[in-house]
Amino acid sequence: KKGVYSAEDVRYSRSFVTASERTQANIAVGKQRLQEMGFFGTLKQLAQKMLTLYNDGTFAWGKEGNFLQTVFDPPNTKTAPFLRSIYYPDGSRYLYFTTFEQFIWLMILLLGAAGLFSSFSHKHAKILNILWLTWIGLTVFELLFEVRARYLYTNVPLFCVLAAVGIENIRRLFCRITEKLSARLPAKKSV
Repeated sequence: KKGVYSAEDVRYSRSFVTASERTQANIAVGKQRLQEMGFFGTLKQLAQKMLTLYNDGTFAWGKEGNFLQTVFDPPNTKTAPFLRSIYYPDGSRYLYFTTFEQFIWLMILLLGAAGLFSSFSHKHAKILNILWLTWIGLTVFELLFEVRARYLYTNVPLFCVLAAVGIENIRRLFCRITEKLSARLPAKKSV
């Protein structure tokens, strides 16, 4: 099973001298792999890439890179060890941190999806549609190229704005339901 990164593919690409040779060779390999996977294999591959992209609320914190390669001695305080226990992958509270991050991220994604239902009738429909197209374009770009959860991090404000729109949609929906229910109830007679 291949992971996100393939050193073998990188070596293959680097084996070509010119950019045009590399492009042609990579396109040929891509076509061959698509044929080998078939339709359902390609769908499975895209689903795995979507999970890699959107299923990590920490944006791959501590999973890639060398930023924790050198760990310096903490200052002689209670705060540094406590924070390290939360943010360092081997910390005793790290699981709580990642669970909380995942919960927040899933809520942002779900609320962002709820924002879709207003973009066609909202007074700011053009702006919302641009934000939705940005989300779709970002997703397609990631699926076509190197998918990494960390690449979404710079777009967190986009997701937060769409989540705020989703919250407003849910609030409006509850208001409409409440109004309809209260209209069906018989009015109380004053004595």
